[in-house]
Formats: sequence, structure tokens, C-alpha cells
Amino acid sequence: MRKRIHPVDVFVGQRIRALRIEQGLSQSAVAAKLGLTFQQLQKYEKGTNRVSASKLFQIAEVLGVAVADLFDGVAGSSKDSGGSPNGPTFRSKVDLLVAAELSRIEDKLVKRCLLALVAALIPISKPAAASEPE
Repeated sequence: MRKRIHPVDVFVGQRIRALRIEQGLSQSAVAAKLGLTFQQLQKYEKGTNRVSASKLFQIAEVLGVAVADLFDGVAGSSKDSGGSPNGPTFRSKVDLLVAAELSRIEDKLVKRCLLALVAALIPISKPAAASEPE
């Protein structure tokens, strides 16, 4: 029988990864501080392996956050922001870094303008279909 991965394990792993990347830390650097191999941390981040309570505590300390921050956005958590264990997710490290940098902008008008720019770029960023003329 194949082991099923619980969506909360995946979500917590994604939060660990997001917080690590936001702080500019490599998997190797965080793993070394935790006494793990980077492969083990990678398994935690993918949700393949569950993180024990004591390891969650250590991870939160290394990342400089509260343990509850690792669950931020899980439906039903005390810090529920309306998210779910299945989203939002980032497709790549660059997506995550862009989001992290954008969150540092404080001017709401600038943020709205950037949102409009990104929305305008989406249609032209998709690869053209092979049947379309160039």
C-alpha cells in the first residue's frame, strides 16, 4: 500500500521553503544548522517526510519565526488567512523571490500599478502556438 502525503505536511513544507528563500538561505545552510542533510530538508519541504514537533520548533528558531507562522494560511488555523493546504503555491524559486520583493513595497499605488503591469504582460508571455503565424 502506498503512503499518502497529507496536504498539511505539504503546506508546512512549502512554508518552510518560502521562509527559507525569503531570507536568502540555502537548503544546505539551514540543514547544517539543524544537523540534517540537505536531502532531508528537501524531503521536509516537499512534504514527503513529516516534520516532528521538536524539528518544527528547531526550524522555526533557525528561520526566526514562531512555530505558528509555519502553519499560517492552513484552513482552520488560528492565523487562517483564507488559504488552504493546497494553495497558494509558487511554480519556481523566482516566483517566490518576486513575491517576497513585491511584499516589501509599502506604497499601495505602486503595488496597484505593478499588478496592472503584470496582468498586461501575461498574454504576451505565453509561447505562441505552432499553428499561429509569426
